[in-house]
Amino acid sequence: MDIFIKNKLLTRLVIALILLNMAFIGYYFWQARKAGIPNENKRDFNSVSAILKRELQLSDKQVMELKLLRQSFYEKETALSEFIKSQRDSMNQQLFNTPADTLQTIAIAKRVAENEYQMELLRIEQAQQLRSICTETQLVKFQQLTKEIRDYFQPNPKIEQKP
Repeated sequence: MDIFIKNKLLTRLVIALILLNMAFIGYYFWQARKAGIPNENKRDFNSVSAILKRELQLSDKQVMELKLLRQSFYEKETALSEFIKSQRDSMNQQLFNTPADTLQTIAIAKRVAENEYQMELLRIEQAQQLRSICTETQLVKFQQLTKEIRDYFQPNPKIEQKP
């Protein structure tokens, strides 16, 4: 083959591959957008307040109290979660030290469990404060919404399979 024919063939082949790659990338993004893959940044916790206001028909005063309650809980939960994470990291580091100190590892594990218990107590406290904010009918509606709200914030919502 002549060298000029080889160059034309290679140029056309490269252009065809570039176009094919661009088509696949475009198709991938189109499918992702069509499927509605949620961006984790879009799952705004403030949107729950708007949903609760609408579904439970909360007054403005109740909405403000709810936002303050949720903000306070979020701050406490975040601090405690970070502390638990750091304790778990130190426990993992302790586990893989050459001379592993089992007693110290067990002590760290107990502290992690105690802090997880504190996290659950925070949730109970939040629920009790929520009860004081809402009326009885609102609490009944809220109980029905809790599963939907929980599922909304799952990282990968599971699709229910029918038997």
